[in-house]
Amino acid sequence: MKLVARLLAMVVSSSFLFVPASSIAAPPTTLCGHAGPVPPTLPGSLHIGFQPTMIGLSKKAGHVFIINVGERNQGGRMVCRSSLTTLDARSGRYLGSWALGEVPAGLVVDDTDGFVFVISAYDPRHKNVSEGYLDIFDLNGHGARGARTIDLSAGDLYQAGADGRTHRLFLVTYQSVMTFDIQQGAILRTVPIAGIGPGGIHAPLAIDVRDNRVFIPTRQGVSVLDARSGSIVQSITLPPAERTLTLDKHTGHVFVASTGDCYGQRAGELRTLDAATGATVSTVSLNCSQIEPTVVDTLQGVVLAGATASGRVAVVSAGTGRVIRTLPFYRNLANSAVDDRTGFLYIPQQTCTGVPAHCRDSVLVIDPIHGRTVTRISVGHAYQGLTMIAEPARRVYITVPPFNVVTVLSTVG
Repeated sequence: MKLVARLLAMVVSSSFLFVPASSIAAPPTTLCGHAGPVPPTLPGSLHIGFQPTMIGLSKKAGHVFIINVGERNQGGRMVCRSSLTTLDARSGRYLGSWALGEVPAGLVVDDTDGFVFVISAYDPRHKNVSEGYLDIFDLNGHGARGARTIDLSAGDLYQAGADGRTHRLFLVTYQSVMTFDIQQGAILRTVPIAGIGPGGIHAPLAIDVRDNRVFIPTRQGVSVLDARSGSIVQSITLPPAERTLTLDKHTGHVFVASTGDCYGQRAGELRTLDAATGATVSTVSLNCSQIEPTVVDTLQGVVLAGATASGRVAVVSAGTGRVIRTLPFYRNLANSAVDDRTGFLYIPQQTCTGVPAHCRDSVLVIDPIHGRTVTRISVGHAYQGLTMIAEPARRVYITVPPFNVVTVLSTVG
């Protein structure tokens, strides 16, 4: 998110309109995403172009989608253009790249409707009229419905998510949420919501497909939208705080982590809500000063939230919202991935020794329900990875923008 925020500082907004993809001429530059110099050998490192950042997975198609962010030289001339790169998830084989707007800000894979959505800010194809772009691809990474501009005049894009059941795409910008009708290809509704943005939202929105409700964390609490109409149906008021949330689809519980007030001696908290009603199920005290993203391990039936007042990670039952055990605090928990097959958690780590420091990257594999370390996998580059995913082909993909590589591991167990 920090990298995306820096990229989005370049955003200049405009009005909403539709632009046929065929009418947009691409600049004379190469794409940042391209095939590597040698065929992939996995596990290992993939060199598929410049600055791989966001990553998504289609379990339906067995494809991994990676955004390569564009680069300009010192004179301001574009060296390579941002692109969506598609890989075969099992083999890592390069399948193709497609041009994007200059500043990709969001990636959403919708297996139900069969689309990949990329939301971009400022596009070099329209230098004098800078707008947010919504590019739509099929699950093979091919352009499906051309490009559409979306109004980002309310501010930067913070999060996006799709609900295949209602065929809606939700775009969360500063102080507003836009609901996009996937089947009609149009913005259905834009609703203003205070408290989104700096000091407010810190994590992906949560979509409860069972009850058709969308949960948006804000500084004032949680706003709940109807997933069909995009209208606000409930506002859950909480003490002013930075917060993040996630949802467990099996229990129907939403987990909201909030900072406290260290000066006022008010602890942070993890609040478990019933997704259907918004009622509080339980609360757990957390550190007052900083929240970490909550991680849901569906197979194990637990939620990881940190840090507690003791500086450890709380392992909470997804069913009751009560603490089962605590684990050591792990750096980079925000970039972790859960293997749906085993329930193991993969966390990129870095160990440094000596002066000057000599650092080694690794991926720590833990079993959160039993509180044990399964193994530690030494890798070339992982710690500075922006995003990682575990997928059914027993691979873990980690994008590492500073080194222009994608690290691919085999899963354990």
